[in-house]
Amino acid sequence: MKLFFVLLAVILAVCGEKVKYNGYSVLRMQINNTNLHDIRNIVETFNLDVWGENALEEWIDIMIPPNEAISKFLKRHDHVIRIEDVEKFIQNAQNENVTKRQVFFDHFPTWEEANVWLDAIQDVYPANTEKFIVGRTYEGKEIRGIKIFVTGSPKRAVFLQGGIHAREWITVTSALYIVQQLLVSKTLLNNFDFYIVPIFNIDGYIYTHNVERLWRKNRQPNSGSTCMGTDLNRNYQTGWGREGSSNNPCSDIYRGTTFSSSPEVMSISAYISSINNLAYFLDVHCCGSMFMSAWGFTTDLPADYGAMLPVMQEAQKGIENANGNTYSIGTSARVIYISSGGSVDWVYGGAGVIQSFTLEAIGSFVAPPSSILPIAQEIYSGVIASVGSLVSK
Repeated sequence: MKLFFVLLAVILAVCGEKVKYNGYSVLRMQINNTNLHDIRNIVETFNLDVWGENALEEWIDIMIPPNEAISKFLKRHDHVIRIEDVEKFIQNAQNENVTKRQVFFDHFPTWEEANVWLDAIQDVYPANTEKFIVGRTYEGKEIRGIKIFVTGSPKRAVFLQGGIHAREWITVTSALYIVQQLLVSKTLLNNFDFYIVPIFNIDGYIYTHNVERLWRKNRQPNSGSTCMGTDLNRNYQTGWGREGSSNNPCSDIYRGTTFSSSPEVMSISAYISSINNLAYFLDVHCCGSMFMSAWGFTTDLPADYGAMLPVMQEAQKGIENANGNTYSIGTSARVIYISSGGSVDWVYGGAGVIQSFTLEAIGSFVAPPSSILPIAQEIYSGVIASVGSLVSK
């Protein structure tokens, strides 16, 4: 079924029209040991779009196409309708995005707008910023980052990335907000250099603005298939190819032909490996209110979990102090679901960075612009609290 919608997306893209989601809805299903197999089976069979999942709270959010048979099957299980009409939900958020654009953080920027903003930031703070290039995307665009620092003796490094999944726009604005706040406040810059890549999956991000708002993967063709893209967060080396990824190119969690088969993951893996004294890594995602460590590919606890947990607890407290929201903490596999080939597992298991985390922001993929600052503020607060707890360690 998803193949039909993939082909439709290609046709619409050629015609210059955006993909529409009329008649789609999002259900929150209660999951347990009894029904989880059935739900996962239909998700895999019809390649349905999972919007979020929480193993601790036992729920999964699934976007349902206007198909009576699929809807009837899933609605047999305990559920609530989270979004009645996805297209209307998108349009309401998009209309708000268009009518604002007074200041930078009152709308979701395009890739071009984000680059102009970064250029301006570097012009204002030339002594504290440095542009770096991780590599290039499949379509040849530079994956740009910004290093934030103060001069002085060598320091430990922090690496933060947003936008690995194209549709998660709130991660991009949150990363850009962190850039701004670090430069304004200079918080922790005497102790750490910060490396921030606000938009990792640039090709996909541009595609969500121009064609298909809910696109997730990169835009790399797959040999022998009409389905495009690799899920960059299933393409890292550590744990690659295991449970929680797919060998189906039409799947949203397609892992690629081998680890680092995407130029984006190959480039960023090499760049991260080149950073001296990297002490902390954070991959910002949406959505689900979680702050998690390795492992994602197994529910086994990592050997260094005793060192990871106190840092996650500091992040949790920092987030709650900002807006009162409580984020779940723990290993990725235990808190959200098992997934293999993720960034956090590789940065911990491959690059040897103990304090390697992923964050799932509160909200939804189609967040309204009014949520940009509240979400960015709590993520920033969590980052400062968790990184700050490493100062004396």
